[in-house]
Parts: sequence; C-alpha cells; structure tokens
Amino acid sequence: MNYLDKLKTAQEKNNSWLCVGLDPDPERLRVDGLKWDEPVLPFNKAIIDATADLVCAYKPNLGFYLQWGAAGVIALERTIAYIPKEIPIILDCKAGDIGNTQAAWAVGLFDEWHVDAITINPYVGSEAALPMVGQRAEKAVYVLARTSNPSAMNFQGDLRQGVGLSADVLRQS
Repeated sequence: MNYLDKLKTAQEKNNSWLCVGLDPDPERLRVDGLKWDEPVLPFNKAIIDATADLVCAYKPNLGFYLQWGAAGVIALERTIAYIPKEIPIILDCKAGDIGNTQAAWAVGLFDEWHVDAITINPYVGSEAALPMVGQRAEKAVYVLARTSNPSAMNFQGDLRQGVGLSADVLRQS
C-alpha cells in the first residue's frame, strides 16, 4: 500500500487527522543517559499504546534520538518496529544532500527502517528529493519550506506576501 492510501486508511479508521510526535526530551524524561533503549522505548511504547486508536500517523524526530548516540538509534529502531503496521510513520530528519549521499539516506530510512515518509531539506535543489522517491513510488517526502522559529522570516521570507526563499521552495516543489 502506498503512503497516501495508508494515511487515508488510518485517518478513516480512527476518524483522525492527528499526527503524534515521538520526540523524547531528556529534560522531560529526567535521565542522564540511555542504557540500550531505556527509558526511551518504554516511554514511546506508553504513548503509542495510549494513542494508536486516535492517530493517523506517528512522527519521530531523528535529532532527539541521535543525542544519545547508538543507544538512541536503537531506541528509534525499536520504536519504529513497535508502531502498528497500519499506522504511517513519518521520520522527521530533514535530510538534504545530493547524489549518493541522499540515496544512502533513502536506503537506510525506507529500506532498512521501513518508514513510510520523511522530511527533506530541499535547499540543495531537486537532487534532495529525486533519490528519495525515484525508486520508491509507495513512499513520500515532505519538503521543508518554512520553519516556525522566530528568526525564520529573516532568511526564509514572508509566505503571506509570497516572497522569499520559502515561497520559492513551495513554487518549485
């Protein structure tokens, strides 16, 4: 099943447009470090168990897992494996490179981790998207056009006015 069909099926089954972020913050978990996947995996499992009938997707953010090194990656891999197969997984990683590097991202994220969609940073051009979906029509990419941080307008422009880098990204995506 392709990503959009899987998303639509989950939306209809759960009567939901809710996408739950799985972003374990060490300050909220009150831990100094991880041992294998503890306490992140049990924390994520509790969220998934409590929300699986309420969501249309889950969106883990890779950065929250990388801060713990290999233990965080193990926790992310096990979190992805724990999410019910009928619920889409959007990995928020903002991958943005060209050629073989972006193709390697695609193999790791789609073929090894089996996520359904990812976020990409398109500022290197169309080469950021093509390796991601060229051979994987059932997968999807979300193109980062505008961020929500306060200083974004300084660099990305004003979408309300249709000007700036973010408006250009939207026109070309």
